[in-house]
Order: sequence, then C-alpha cells, then structure tokens
Amino acid sequence: MKINGLLDSSPRPVERLGFAALLLFILAPIVVHGIACPLSWILNARVNSLSLTYAALGVVLVTWIVHVATRPHDKPWYSRVTISFYVLVFIFMLGASLKSTIVGALALLAVAVLSGVLLPRIVERLPREMDGLAPRRKGTTVLLLLLGIASITQIARLSTFMGDHTRAELSLVPTVPFLVNHACLTAYVEAARLTTENAPNIYDADYWPDLSHSERSETNQKLYAPFALDAFAYPPPFLLLPRLLLLLPNFLAQRAAWFVFNGLLLTLGLWTIANWIDDQRRLRIFLLAPLVLISLPTILSLQIGNVHAAVVVFSMLAMVAFESKRPAVGGALLAFAIASKLSPGLLVIVLLVQRRYREVLWTAGFGLGFVLLSLLVVGPKPFEAFLTYQLPMLSSGKALGFLAEETNMPLNLGPFGIPFKLAYWGISLGDPWKVAKYINQVFTLAILVVTVLAARQTGSPQRRVSLWLAILTLGTLRSPFAPIYIAFPVIWLLSVTSTEVRNVRGTILLCFVWFLLSFPIPLPAHQLVVFTLGQQTVLLAFLMYSVFRKQIPNTTSNVAASP
Repeated sequence: MKINGLLDSSPRPVERLGFAALLLFILAPIVVHGIACPLSWILNARVNSLSLTYAALGVVLVTWIVHVATRPHDKPWYSRVTISFYVLVFIFMLGASLKSTIVGALALLAVAVLSGVLLPRIVERLPREMDGLAPRRKGTTVLLLLLGIASITQIARLSTFMGDHTRAELSLVPTVPFLVNHACLTAYVEAARLTTENAPNIYDADYWPDLSHSERSETNQKLYAPFALDAFAYPPPFLLLPRLLLLLPNFLAQRAAWFVFNGLLLTLGLWTIANWIDDQRRLRIFLLAPLVLISLPTILSLQIGNVHAAVVVFSMLAMVAFESKRPAVGGALLAFAIASKLSPGLLVIVLLVQRRYREVLWTAGFGLGFVLLSLLVVGPKPFEAFLTYQLPMLSSGKALGFLAEETNMPLNLGPFGIPFKLAYWGISLGDPWKVAKYINQVFTLAILVVTVLAARQTGSPQRRVSLWLAILTLGTLRSPFAPIYIAFPVIWLLSVTSTEVRNVRGTILLCFVWFLLSFPIPLPAHQLVVFTLGQQTVLLAFLMYSVFRKQIPNTTSNVAASP
C-alpha cells in the first residue's frame, strides 16, 4: 500500500513509513529522559517528566508529517524545520522555569535531530516485503496496530518513571515495592566507586546490605535511597563500563544515562540482527521487534538496569560482525561480553569447533586488552579479591544464602534452584546445597555437549541466530540464580523462530511460550514454586527444540514472506 506526498505525486510506502514512526515513537521517550535527567542534575532544574514524554512524542509526530509532506529532494529543508520550528513550539508547552525550559529544549532538540536523521534511513532499510501488507493482511495489520500502541504506551510509561523516580505508579508493577525500588545498577556504580577509594575487597559482605547489616553497608545504602543497594558479583573488567557513569556523580542521572544506553543498544541489536538475516522471512522479525521490547524479561531488565540484556546484545553483534568479516569488531564485543558475565564464553567454543581461529585470537587479544586496561583503571585489588574471595564464596555457597529465602527461591529459573523448590514442597533429595551443586555440574557438562553439537550445524542466518541465542540462554541458566529477565534472549529467539512457523499449531505453541514468560503472575509462594517449575521445564524444552530442530528450507514465495 502506498500514499502520495502532500506536495508531490510520488508514491510513499505507507507501511514502512508507519513502522518507522513506531520505532521513533519508542526511541523518543528513552532518549529524551536519558538526556533530560542528567541535564536536570547539572543545572539543578526540575522538569515535568510526563509533559516531556508527550513533547518528545509530539516531536516525532511532526517529523513524520513533514517527511510525508515534503518532496524527496527537500530533505535539508525539513531537517532545518525539525531542528528549529517545532522544537520551539514544544518548549513553550512545558510551561516551566527558565532552567527547566533549557533542559527540555536541549533534550527535545536531541529527539528532533535523531528523528530527522533516522526517519528516511529507517524507511529505506526496512524490507520491501512490508509494502502492501495492510490491504493484503487486514487482520494482521489490526493486530500490529494494537501492538504498536501497546509498545509505545509501555515504553513511554517506563521512560517517564526513569526520568522521575517519584512516579512509582508508572513502574512495571507499581504494587510490588521491591520492583519499584530495586536497581541492579546500584551495585555496579557502588563497586566502581569503591575502586576509586582503593577498597581492599570490593566484594566484602561488609559493603553490601544484602549480605550483611554492618554499619558500613547501612551507610552505603543511604547513598542510593530510595533504591535498595544491590550486591556486586561481576568480574573486575566489567567495571570499565560503570566507571564511565561516575562522570555523573548523582545516581538518578546515572540511572537515566544507563537506561538510554541500554534502550538504544537493545534497539540496535534487534535492528542489526533482522537486517543481517536479509531474506523475505525477516519481515516477521521486524514486525515482532516491538513485542520483544515490551515483553516482561526485556522491560524488567530495562527498569532495574541489569546488564544481562546488554551482554546478550554485545554477544549477538559480535557473532554478526564475525559473519560479516569484521573480526576485530566482533572480537572486541565478544571479549567485553565474556569479561562482563563469563557465560558468553560458550560462543568461543562454537568458534573453536568451527575452526574459526582468527576470530578466537581477536577475542583473546581484546580480552587480554580489557584485563590490562581494567588493571590500570581499577587496580589489581579487585582481581585479587575476585579470585581469592568471591569465587570461593560462590563455590562454597556462602555468597548464595539468599537463594533459600522464600522471597527469592520461587523466582529462580536456573536448575540450581530445583532442589530448594522441591524441599519447599516436602520432597527431600538430601542437602539441597549439595544436590544443587551436583545438578549444576551435570547441567554444565550437558551445556558443553549441546554447544559442541550446535556448533557443528550449518544453516541459514536465522538458524545461526537461533543457535547463538539458545546457547547464550543455556549459559545464563547455569548461574545459581536466574530470575525471569534472563529469558530476554528466549523472547528474541521466539521472534526469529516465527519465521519458520507455517501452521496454526506452531503459532499457538510460540504464543504459549511467550505468554508463559511474559506475564507476572501474582501467586502465593507455594503456587509460584509450581508455576516457575513449569516455566523452567518449558524454557529448557524450547531451547532444546531450538538447537536440534530441523530447519525449514527457505522459499521466496508470498506465503513464506507474509507474516
């Protein structure tokens, strides 16, 4: 389906224009608050976060209208309008003080420039198979419109909360205080801050309220109020990233900057993978991208600031870079992902099995570089503490006591948590800690075998993407504690798997997996244990299916291309 421009008779691809607008409507609230919140701290100003969200959406709307109404060769003109005229209009809509107006103007200017630059490029790079979708698939179009509205609403709501932490009613689940006040980012920033004080052991329980109730931990907690201070357990090279956030010595500003970084990175990852697949079947991946963004594991990861989703995206971008003959870029991305969370190291096994030694050497080289750089930045003490204190604490289980607590135990999707869930229901297999360690050892061996078998497979780009996502998820499940946000790559995997669905049964199965992983279920603890055991079973079954299923051959027919 195509429409004519208001000022010329050239046809415009309405479906691609509409989807491009959807992407910008999603990005605008993320960007505007990621910029406005740090600026508000710098200028000591207060901006109405909800008004700023509406204004950012308005900027995108005007950009889209001007783009549709302008002849193609007039792009420089509409860009100037984007950067000047309507930005000024929305500034006055804020109706605030001079400082607040300046903050709003700069943040909206960034949205205006982003929208003006990206809109024509997005339209150009979206798959041509999208053209004519509306008249051809009216029911699908209606569903996509509803999905678009839901995704814009959810992201705008979350972005407003990230811009103003007092708007708790806009958080993911406002009725759950833990989610409202929990921020994994507190641990990252506090660990980075401790390295600036040359702390002898940044992993020491004395620093972390979750691990002890010492005077020092209570003092540290006050630095992040009203957010609870989480405990830090990552390898030292990861601290290179949160050390950059210390350039903003205010946690609310750091939180907003981290949010925009993760939001843009997630969008870039989804876009890059869909474009790399580059055949007719990628249309479904594009259309389902908003659903991936607003699913529970993704949106929860964005709200609490956990780095898991970013590590997955880094890993996926690395593998695409390797496939695109850019080993240096891939090596840098994969090395940092491994240095941050270790589990992406399974992808190195994939590369070794496939005899891609150049990529392995690039990854090893950058890994060594990150270690040396982090030694210079944070010093040797965090490395010594990680090797001599943190790893033994994890091995002995002393650092994992929270796993047996009733509030945490039901939420664990890792196999390590199974004995604790069974013990909760009176099914004893012996000491749950010993059984859990044994299960994890067996699971680790199984993951290694599955990774080797998966690496020996060849296939289409979407097949390779599916294998990478499945391997990354299996590696994450080896963690003693694996909350629901670790299912982010599974939601992404569902969108990729949808390209091979050819019947109603397959659609129902994918929808079932998505619903099971994407909705918070308010159940009592004893029922939640049963529910999450079911989640674990379905999750592992789907991952095994994704690794070992037969690939459906590609086809260029309209049936294959249609969503």
